[in-house]
Formats: sequence, structure tokens, C-alpha cells
Amino acid sequence: MEVFEGQSILNFIKGLSNDEACKAYLARVKWQDDFTCMKCGHTKGCEKLGYNYHCYSCHHVESATTNTLFHKVKFGLHKAFCVVFEMSTSSKSVSSIQIGKRFSIRQGTAWYFMQKVRKAMQSSQKYPLSELVHVDEFTVCGKEETKQGRKKL
Repeated sequence: MEVFEGQSILNFIKGLSNDEACKAYLARVKWQDDFTCMKCGHTKGCEKLGYNYHCYSCHHVESATTNTLFHKVKFGLHKAFCVVFEMSTSSKSVSSIQIGKRFSIRQGTAWYFMQKVRKAMQSSQKYPLSELVHVDEFTVCGKEETKQGRKKL
């Protein structure tokens, strides 16, 4: 898995500049440990045009976005990747109204996608943090009584 090195939106956009680059990234991450068909469990197949994988056993064609946050995203992978970047790097919460305006998508669509992102951001224990972990900010005790938002310590 690639190592994330900072919060530079310019580097992020340069590396994932369009929908095609985002789909290529997903395919690289998804099939880095080889292909396994999600329908029949067979491990033999070949990569097809458009970052799809074709199973030799059951002839199922699987997209790089299948079983990911980005499956059936209606507003484009590049925008979806940027929303995830925005949510994961901002120190305060971002509202669906802000995301909708920033990325020219409906507020309801932004809200629904953000719910999927929040659920995915919950720890799955699949990739636990290890070695040295730098923490910029954290919350203990919840909200301050007189202020909105989180309390900084």
C-alpha cells in the first residue's frame, strides 16, 4: 500500500488528475495481491480495458470500483476522491452543503456519499496503525460548554 505523505492538495490533484487516473489507482490497490473473483472465488482471470477484471471460471467481469466507496458514484471518481481527501484532511467537520457547493453536486448526493465515507473511515482493524504515529490534534471530554465544535487541548 502506498504511504500518504502529507496534506498537499496540489500533490494530490497532480497524482490523481482525472477519473481515469483515479480508476487506475483503485485497480492497483484492489488487485495488488492478485485477483480473486467475488462471485466464485476463482483466482484466474485477466485484466480488461477500463480497469476491469474478467474471471476465466464464471466469466464475471468485475470493475475496479466494485465493493469500494466509489461503486456507482454518479458525480465522477475525481470529485469523489477529492471529497474523501477533503473529509480526511480537514481538522473540523465539513458539511454536505459545503461539499455540494465546492464540488458542484447536490447537497443530498453529497450527504449520502459522505455517510459512506464516514462509515468506511471507522476502523476496520485491517490496517492498524503501527510504528511511529504523529497526532496533530485530538479530543478528550467532548465539546466545550460555551462554544460550538470540538475543544482543543
